[in-house]
Amino acid sequence: MVLFYRFKYLVASLILSLTVAACEEVLDNTAVIVVSEEVVYISGETVRITGRILSLPSKGVDDRGYLIAEDENFANPAKVSLGPTDLPGRFITEYNQLSTGSNYFAKSYVEVDREFFYGSILNFSTLEPFVQNFAPMFGVGGMILTITGGNFTSDTKVIVGGVEAEILNIFFESKITLRMPPINTTSTVDIRVVVQGEELLFNQVFEYVVGLWKLEEHFITQAQLFDPVYFVDGNSLVVGLGRDLNTGDNSNFWKADLNTWQWDELTFTGSFARLFFFNEGFFGGGIFASGGFFGAPWVPNNEFWTYDSNSGSFVQQTDLTFNIAGGKTIKTANGFYLTGGTRPDNSPNPNIYFYDVGTQQWNTYTAAATSLPQRAIYFEYQDALYFIHQNNIWRYDIISEDLQYITTYPGDGDEVGIAEVIRDKVYVGLFANSGEIKEFDLTSNSWKEKTFFPGLTAESNSASWVYNDKIYVMRTTRTAFSNSNRMQIWTFEPDKF
Repeated sequence: MVLFYRFKYLVASLILSLTVAACEEVLDNTAVIVVSEEVVYISGETVRITGRILSLPSKGVDDRGYLIAEDENFANPAKVSLGPTDLPGRFITEYNQLSTGSNYFAKSYVEVDREFFYGSILNFSTLEPFVQNFAPMFGVGGMILTITGGNFTSDTKVIVGGVEAEILNIFFESKITLRMPPINTTSTVDIRVVVQGEELLFNQVFEYVVGLWKLEEHFITQAQLFDPVYFVDGNSLVVGLGRDLNTGDNSNFWKADLNTWQWDELTFTGSFARLFFFNEGFFGGGIFASGGFFGAPWVPNNEFWTYDSNSGSFVQQTDLTFNIAGGKTIKTANGFYLTGGTRPDNSPNPNIYFYDVGTQQWNTYTAAATSLPQRAIYFEYQDALYFIHQNNIWRYDIISEDLQYITTYPGDGDEVGIAEVIRDKVYVGLFANSGEIKEFDLTSNSWKEKTFFPGLTAESNSASWVYNDKIYVMRTTRTAFSNSNRMQIWTFEPDKF
């Protein structure tokens, strides 16, 4: 009887154990719940989607993640796996191999013992790439350029004027940094961004900084001229007088053929004063070396000379009836105006004078209402006198005496630079200890960088002029770094490279 009850107890225990085990297995499988939540980030090729496991078996799940496909039936899906976990809660997946501007479907999944459980289906579309701007808009080969826009993919390319540029970084799919390729056949190039085969073209173009510098010639002697008289006569340069930084006042003139660089010394029998005014073969006024400086009265020179191109000689004209040093001239069809400069007592010259070439007479045109600065950079354009003073460019109409502010030089300027006009553009720069030169368009009022001067910036300008659309600059060579004891003559072609 005892054996019977023991056997009955063992059978009942076995049945109860099997029943509990079976119930636990059913409860674990049916308790798996996964939810597709939302798309939290989307771009051209990348999507981030969140899901959540609400419940899972006690032993955890073998895998979880998302399936992403271009069709709702998930015929050939991409599987983004995050691996196993034994904890419920939120998870996030990222996939970055999508096509731009395309429609996709996604659903979360959980895998347990090779059985899959799915959340609901989400639908999303990737974004189209776009470009906004690039900077800078001017520069040189090898510089870093930045492009801003959006939805740039990892295979993005940038084509500059037909040449693929080296991409350095793509930040957050919205900013590209690249190294500009060297200038090729043209200075103005378009920039195209290619994203997954789609070309995006900027409306604006990139412009390479151009300008060709060349050391053309050395001066005929070791003279280092400061404030000389100089002008272009036909195809020749005539230069002389002023102060020789080596020996003092200079009484000589030289003539150089600008095509062959054949030099000749000219005979000049006049006084070797300095701070002359000069305009295309006419020069005069100025002061003698015996005159005082730093506010002391100076001794005026009243000689007035012309240069005869046919004979290659200087002709003395009637002496001036007024005193002026450092005056500025504006050429007209039948003569030139003279204004600015100072008088012997160092006060500003108050008058405007006009010299009539036909009658060879001087007339006092009017009393100038505006005192022009003596130590400034002057240039002529369309019958007006322009000057650069304290980095500002002013236009002075000598007839109406209207003084108009034009622009500010975008750099560090002073009174020892150059300003030369070619057609509607003025080229300004080569200030003290600086090799920068910039182009200012007098019609559009816009500045543009040009090629940096390759010579020694510690040298100073002696003279500058324009001949055959080239800017010529004569530079002194008196610093310890110079490898020549003669002045250098450089040419600059603004649009060549």
